[in-house]
Amino acid sequence: MSFPSLPGMDDGNGSNVADLHERIAAEAGDRPCIVQGDTRLSWADVTDRTRRLAAVLADAGIGIQSEPMGVEPWASPHDHVALYLHNAPAYLEGMLGAWKARAVGINVN
Repeated sequence: MSFPSLPGMDDGNGSNVADLHERIAAEAGDRPCIVQGDTRLSWADVTDRTRRLAAVLADAGIGIQSEPMGVEPWASPHDHVALYLHNAPAYLEGMLGAWKARAVGINVN
């Protein structure tokens, strides 16, 4: 799965976080990605979960609404996704899922 990058920001080597995560997951697969206490999630697990979240957000019309070069410097072309979560693996997955949908995760905890 490939995720679109911002114009002028992608050098073709996965310079956005969502694409970088996908590239690492393709190589690391079953290796640990997130470890917290007894929770151990592999790169494949996190990739699957964040892709599913990105798909839900995209299906709801959440993502990028206009190209970044077409907005005022203080404006955001991305929809904002409020993440009201504890500091736990789900928070990291929420941020990655939002980025993969080309939205912006906003921390409200």
